[in-house]
Amino acid sequence: MSTLRLFSDLMIQIAPAITFLTVFIALWQIRIAKNALVTSSKREAVTLAADKCKEAAEELIPLHTQLTTKQIICFWELTDNKSCDINLVKHIEAMNWFEAMRKNIDSFSSLVNFANKIESFAMYFANGAADEQIAYPAMGETFCNWVKCIAPVIVGMKKLNNCTSYYSNTISLYKIWSPRRANDKICEEITKSNAKKQELTDNSIKPLGT
Repeated sequence: MSTLRLFSDLMIQIAPAITFLTVFIALWQIRIAKNALVTSSKREAVTLAADKCKEAAEELIPLHTQLTTKQIICFWELTDNKSCDINLVKHIEAMNWFEAMRKNIDSFSSLVNFANKIESFAMYFANGAADEQIAYPAMGETFCNWVKCIAPVIVGMKKLNNCTSYYSNTISLYKIWSPRRANDKICEEITKSNAKKQELTDNSIKPLGT
């Protein structure tokens, strides 16, 4: 009886330690599972980014070249601001161009098709499914140029359909990549300027007697 009592007292004393150890092991297992999930999700996001860049290279780039060759699209200057929309510098001229394009069914269909494919590309990155930082070095500048080509289509279609959510993914990704690209260009110019500065010799003539 005393042995049973001794065992019972011992279990009471070590119960908190066992509980703590059990909880610690459970938390450790959760942490491992979470890290594995994060690693897996990150790997999937990187893989998806690579796949979407490959699709863009195979489909969107040739389509853009085709539209440019046919003089269906051109660059439109956009204002750089923090608003959540696309703002054309020559808004009236761009909207007149949009209305003129609508009268040419084939050209307008090609334009909308191109804009829709860009939206499909942007959707994966704007919502975090694909890693935009992986895609940016390869597609950042190209994508921003595409948006400048279809800007009147974005603005015009939103107004035509009275829907502010049209091409929302394209706009969101542009608002991320365009400022980043502008900053990269500034850094590139600074680097070039510093390199040229180092190439110059700073000669001087000391006054006599010094």
